[in-house]
Amino acid sequence: MKNYGDVDSLNFSVTSAQHIDRLIHPLAAAPPRSVDHGTIVNLNNLPLTHLATIQLPKGSRTTLEFTSLSNHVSFLSTTYVLCLIPFLVNRLPHRFSDVLATVNDTSRFKLSTLTNTSAAYTDMLAALSTKLTYDPAARQQCVDELGIKGWRKWRLMLEFEAALVRRGWLERWDVVLEIR
Repeated sequence: MKNYGDVDSLNFSVTSAQHIDRLIHPLAAAPPRSVDHGTIVNLNNLPLTHLATIQLPKGSRTTLEFTSLSNHVSFLSTTYVLCLIPFLVNRLPHRFSDVLATVNDTSRFKLSTLTNTSAAYTDMLAALSTKLTYDPAARQQCVDELGIKGWRKWRLMLEFEAALVRRGWLERWDVVLEIR
């Protein structure tokens, strides 16, 4: 078993070379996932209108994960444009306030917890980039799916997004909702 930073090769496998948000990943510094937090919905590739389609039993919980622009990033500023680069192939990042407003407007949801997981997310992005660089099996799977140019581009976007989160221009959030 090889160890890549905080990620060991037995517990962390690249299951797809698609965007990071579709991968199974550890969040080392975040609160541990538990049955209490129920279904996990990654909003990075979904419109906010998707929240209205979530159908869960009353009393259950769901966790929304998303990356947002920091509130101090001004629209169409140089920083704003830089922050959009990792998202150009997918959906643009949501504004934190827009997500909270949508949750507030959906009467079936009650906000339970709100956690900034930016530090853990940065670590996870760096660990995945390291794995794709130094783990021959993970690298080969990614190259097989995306080609060598796609592999290089993906690694660059992982590192670029991690730098934006470290800088504080992007933030990663977990929002746990209770279904009323």
